[in-house]
Amino acid sequence: MNSLLATPLPSSEFHAMYQESFRAIDGLVDIFILIRGMNSLLRSSDEELRNGPLKGLLNGCDCPAFGDDGLLKTLASKLGDLLPAIQDQSPLLDTEEGLCADTIAGFIETISRVTSSPKATPTPELRVIFAWPMGLSNTFLSLLRGFNPLALVILSYYCVLLHSRESKCWFLRGWTNVLMKVVMADVGGTQWEGLMQWPLQIMREKDKEKETETAEEHPEPHAVQEGAYPTC
Repeated sequence: MNSLLATPLPSSEFHAMYQESFRAIDGLVDIFILIRGMNSLLRSSDEELRNGPLKGLLNGCDCPAFGDDGLLKTLASKLGDLLPAIQDQSPLLDTEEGLCADTIAGFIETISRVTSSPKATPTPELRVIFAWPMGLSNTFLSLLRGFNPLALVILSYYCVLLHSRESKCWFLRGWTNVLMKVVMADVGGTQWEGLMQWPLQIMREKDKEKETETAEEHPEPHAVQEGAYPTC
């Protein structure tokens, strides 16, 4: 036992994301399925939960209104721009593209529902991060697993939300980078490549803002990190 405790363990032993066999898209889809399952359980027992011992946790909170930096509004607008862009790229939408268009509409509706809710929340982006997967169809999840380019484009917009909360939520750290590497590899060179320009741009801008804030807080010399999101 002493020899085991004395043996250093690499980080790969503690986090699935660092395993060589880790597949980012499959991992995310599995999490989406778990979120849907948890939502089904909560909905089926909603009345019992709200009137039971845990009711205090489910009746909202007196949180101050969130400081809206405009990200969700901008994201909804950019998602709205995707719909006509898809039709321009492929006027005769096939079943898969039509499903992706419906998924985009559902994404916009989720953002609208969260931002217009009378219940205050200090982290609306996080609420959208967990709420959107609840409405995803099995077919769309299959498109993601199959690296469908248009489904991956939609995922890149979701990554904007993940990226916005990474610095505050330890369980989100690293996801944006591993997911966007897959998206860039599989969407680059396809007809949908240009639709990723905004997600890539906004994430690079946020990274630069964080670097500037870090430099102001810690003025000592430090190595400049290379951007994780290459230009299309």
